[in-house]
Amino acid sequence: MAEFAQLQDDFYSRFPDLTFFDCQTDLNLTKTVLDALKVDYYGKGDRLERPMFRPTPQFLLREGVKSLRGRLKQIESGCRKVLVATDDRRLVCREGNPRSVYFDRIVDSFNRKDIFVASDNPSGMPDWVDYDLSAEQRYPLNAELLALRSDLLKTYQRFSDSKRFSEADLHNLRCSFQGFFDMYGRWSRVLQTVQPEAAIIICHYHKEGMVYAMRRHGVSVIELQHGLIDRSDIFYCFPENILQVRDRALFPDQILTFGEYWTDVLSHGHEFRANQIAEIGYYIQTDDSVAEGIKSFCEGKRTIMVATQTMMSEFYVPYVQSLLALYENDDDVRILVRPHPAEPRDAYNELATNPKVEVANEGGVDCLLPLVDCVVSVYSTVLFDAIRFGVPAFAIEHDACQDYVDSAIATGVVFRLGADEGPLNAARLTNPTKDAQYFYRSYNPETLRRSAFSDSPNGIEVCDQDVESHV
Repeated sequence: MAEFAQLQDDFYSRFPDLTFFDCQTDLNLTKTVLDALKVDYYGKGDRLERPMFRPTPQFLLREGVKSLRGRLKQIESGCRKVLVATDDRRLVCREGNPRSVYFDRIVDSFNRKDIFVASDNPSGMPDWVDYDLSAEQRYPLNAELLALRSDLLKTYQRFSDSKRFSEADLHNLRCSFQGFFDMYGRWSRVLQTVQPEAAIIICHYHKEGMVYAMRRHGVSVIELQHGLIDRSDIFYCFPENILQVRDRALFPDQILTFGEYWTDVLSHGHEFRANQIAEIGYYIQTDDSVAEGIKSFCEGKRTIMVATQTMMSEFYVPYVQSLLALYENDDDVRILVRPHPAEPRDAYNELATNPKVEVANEGGVDCLLPLVDCVVSVYSTVLFDAIRFGVPAFAIEHDACQDYVDSAIATGVVFRLGADEGPLNAARLTNPTKDAQYFYRSYNPETLRRSAFSDSPNGIEVCDQDVESHV
């Protein structure tokens, strides 16, 4: 059984009644618990105790010491109608300037005076970032936060007393609860000042504290699809028993997808009602430049792109080495490794010493795909991106992720590849059964504006300028 499916089967068999994870009348922690078990801090060697679980006098003393380290950064006063919440670490180059992959075209879709951009990672970002949360690990410890801490501690104690979690699980829960608490405190402070009507985010999971702060402040949360969505996902396509807690389990109020295929995938889950899903199209900002070294590396060669995933370098390094062995006598074969943006930049350094391998940490997939002959991955949106460029895409067999592999192949645009099979020969036999528009519609900024202000009595002044399509 695939790893993710096994985690889900185990979780929902242990906890068929998700009201077990209720914390307050408006808060259910199902997703926070899933986050703890999925990330597995303990399994990664984390053994640090979390501050909020210390005795209250120690906790208050620690917070008091933190408050002496300097004043909280002033937030610009004045209400904005839209909050854009970004932790985007991905930048591309457009006309020689750094642009945010996920938010550049989103920000351009509104009049600047109507939006407030808060970023957890503003380094190198465009100058439209209004507030830097990355250095802001403190927040006013008011009565509301103390009450939330008390409720979280009581809920944790109930979980512990139930004897339904291992010691490692309980450590993971403490880590996730601390993250939830800190995130709530930081975002609550921003929301008190900015007072937006809607917030635009790219990821609802691992962000439960932020979503809860927005819910408490009456802010409508809009999620933009940012990558692969699969029926096997842990944080999408929830089973039917989520219905009993759905409205308090911290899902976004709306989700906007790239296209019809992804909307259909989400329709098989139970976390969203049909009227909460709409198609925004492919809003991702593309790169208009690629390093000359990569161009010359691929030019005149038969190039295989290997698109990786986080925490899977132990699989991909030997896989690339197996491709090198397979094509050892083919001097015109090259392998372009495209690491996942969230991976450490040195994850594939050992491969880069081979002259037939190039590791492309820079440059968006849109400027890399035209250079290659095929794409291989276990699972990645790059497999679907490839169809926009007519590039054959292959999913590699992988026991732990077989549910993702099978789902991709079932689309008719991604093809199965055995672990020992060479993709270049197989590429000649592919014939996709669907076109790119089924997966990626052209970006429609009006859908975003409509979603952001569907409940606003006065609407919003919108930009007249349309946003160019990159599909």
